Formats: sequence, structure tokens, C-alpha cells
Amino acid sequence: MTFYKWQPSAVTRELRSLIDSFNLRPTPIVIDINERVDVDTLEPVLHRLTGSPSFPILLVHGVLIDVSTADRVRELNESGTLKKLVSEAGATINGGKRKKGRR
Repeated sequence: MTFYKWQPSAVTRELRSLIDSFNLRPTPIVIDINERVDVDTLEPVLHRLTGSPSFPILLVHGVLIDVSTADRVRELNESGTLKKLVSEAGATINGGKRKKGRR
């Protein structure tokens, strides 16, 4: 799973929280686009390659997942679709190590 995000937004925070709650193994790759020195090159390339007009961009096993709104993120979570896609891509849910003191 690769998660490209721009500046913090409600959608980005909700999606990041959801991804973190899965405790995935292998750990998802999260890329803060606006913190990269090549942002002016990378941003248009990502939009062109994925067909996504805006951030955040979520790729699961190379497939673009529509996470354009917070409602869409909630819908994917509540229906179990996102967990299913992640599992089918080979990631293990609740397979990562948890930090001490967290449940």
C-alpha cells in the first residue's frame, strides 16, 4: 500500500488514522508530497500516472482506490472493502508490531 498525501486535511487525517488502525505488515509507504524537494516534478507525474485529479492518492497493489472525500473513506471502511483489498494484495492486518503501552 502506498499513500501519497499533500498538506493535512480532514480526508488525509481520517485515511491515515484508518490505515494506522489496520496495523499492517508490511508497513504502508506514506509519502508527504509537499515535503519533497522534487514536488514540482512529482505532483504532475502522479496525477498523470494515476488519473487522480487531487490528493490524497491511495494505491493498493498498484490499483488506485478512490479516497477523494471523507465520506468515501468511511464508506470503504464500513463496507469492509478497504480491508478486503488490502488483504487480497497480500498485506497482513494486525500483523505489525505495536508500540509499548498501546492496545
